[in-house]
Amino acid sequence: MSELVLSARSISLPKLTGGFRPARPAEIKRLLSQAELWFGPRSVLEGDSSFRQIIPYIVLVNDGQIVAYERAKHGSEARLHSKLSVGLGGHIGLDDAVTSGGKLNAWRTILAAADRELKEELSAIDIIETRWHGFVSDDASSVGRVHLGIIAFSVSRSRPKAKDRAVRRLRLLTLEALGKRQEELEPWSAVVLRALRPQLIAAVDRMGNRSHAS
Repeated sequence: MSELVLSARSISLPKLTGGFRPARPAEIKRLLSQAELWFGPRSVLEGDSSFRQIIPYIVLVNDGQIVAYERAKHGSEARLHSKLSVGLGGHIGLDDAVTSGGKLNAWRTILAAADRELKEELSAIDIIETRWHGFVSDDASSVGRVHLGIIAFSVSRSRPKAKDRAVRRLRLLTLEALGKRQEELEPWSAVVLRALRPQLIAAVDRMGNRSHAS
């Protein structure tokens, strides 16, 4: 039986032309509450652009740097294999579903999925802050047209270690170092690093201030 994952009918989502769309948590919640959501078979949804699979996309900051890794060749998304990524997270399954009053609570479901994904992919993390920033999409590629990322920046007090085999060559890189490797980045990571550079710098600075205070 095919894995069931959370998706939204494309026409029920805000107009997305590829790239970054800023949205605060309240707006993300509102837009998701208006969307036509469905837990559908991933094997079908991967080839159906009339739906977008919802993906929490978490950029993790530690020690003034960004957590980056290469997507392993045996990972579930073959179209992104060997690409450099700064986004952690993945598909939202039925086990992540949170209901309120007998209905799916999309926002709390996304939070639950994001937490699960981080714990599955990494060990030795100690998240002290998470801020959500909006949506990322990519209409130029076949994988981008069937997914929608919801972006958050998280700060970890401890240095993470890779736990999932799909997370390969985990390392910490500065924004400057990542800027020199644009050609290696997967599309969403390139968009996020370009569009949200000021917010990333602020997250790095906040962690630096906490370190000095402690």
